[in-house]
Amino acid sequence: MYSNGVVYVAGTTIATEYKKYYDVYVLAINSSNGELLWSMAFGTPGTEDTPDDGQAIKVVNNSLYVAGSYGGGKFFLAEINRSSQEFIWARTYGMDTYGEMDLEYIEGGGLVLGGSTASFGAGSADMVVANLYSEDGSIKWVRTLGGGKIDRCNGLTVSPKGYIYAVGQTSNFTEIEYGFNIVVALVSETIEDTLTWLNSTEWSQVQITAPTITVTSIVPETHEHHNNVNTVDPTVSEQTISANTISRNFYIATDNNPPTPIPEPWTIALVVTLSIVLLINYSKLRETKKLS
Repeated sequence: MYSNGVVYVAGTTIATEYKKYYDVYVLAINSSNGELLWSMAFGTPGTEDTPDDGQAIKVVNNSLYVAGSYGGGKFFLAEINRSSQEFIWARTYGMDTYGEMDLEYIEGGGLVLGGSTASFGAGSADMVVANLYSEDGSIKWVRTLGGGKIDRCNGLTVSPKGYIYAVGQTSNFTEIEYGFNIVVALVSETIEDTLTWLNSTEWSQVQITAPTITVTSIVPETHEHHNNVNTVDPTVSEQTISANTISRNFYIATDNNPPTPIPEPWTIALVVTLSIVLLINYSKLRETKKLS
C-alpha cells in the first residue's frame, strides 16, 4: 500500500521473543530509497499450525487498517496510528478464515473486508464480504456467497460510485479435481437470497446468507523482532513462454432471473456490423419510397 512516499506492507514474521510463534508483521518503507522507516510485530501466542498473519493493509488519513487471521484462524482487523504505531482499536470476528483476504475503503461508507470462510454458507468454503464501520470495526452488514463446493474471495475492488466487486474462484463449474474458475460478484446489503446461474448442472443455485457474527475487542501483544534488510541485485534472463488458446465462458448471475451468456467479442462485432448494414438498407428503402 502506497501513501505520500511511503510503502506499507503487512505479512508474517517469527518474532525473536517467541521464536516458534508467528506474528503479524507491518513495515513502513521509504519508496524512494527502500529505507526501512519502522516496523512492528504483534499477535497472540500460537503454533505454526495457527499463525497470526497480516494479509491486507489500507491507509486512510493517518490510520493504518490491517486485516488478517489471528488467534487460531479468526478474521481480525486493527486500526493503527501511522505516526505513533499505537493501536486505536483491534477486533476479531467469529468466523474462520479460509485462504486469502482483502481490504478496501469506501469514502463515507466505511471499510469492506473480503475473504473466505467455512463457518457459514452452503459448501466447504464460501466467499464472505463484510461492510464495517471504520470508527470502531463494528459490522454494518455481512454476506456469504457460494455453492456446494469451494468458493473463495481473493480480492476486492470498489468502483467510483461505491459498488463492491468481489473477485475469486469457484470449483462449482468444473469437473476437474481441484479445478477452479474465476468468479466476479457484485455484492451489496440488498442482494437477494438466491442467485440463479446459467449452465450449471451440479450447482443450480448460489446460496446467500446473512450470518450473525460475534465481534470481540482484543489487545494485541507487540513483540521484539529483527529486521534483516538486504540489497538484492535482480538478474534478467531470457525465458521461453508458451501460450495456449482457451475457450472463454462468461456467465452473468442475476437476482432470480436466468441470465444469458456475455457475448464473445467477435459476436459483438458481428451484431454491430449487421445492425449498421440493416440501418443503411432501411434508409435507402425509405428514400426509394419517397422518390416513387
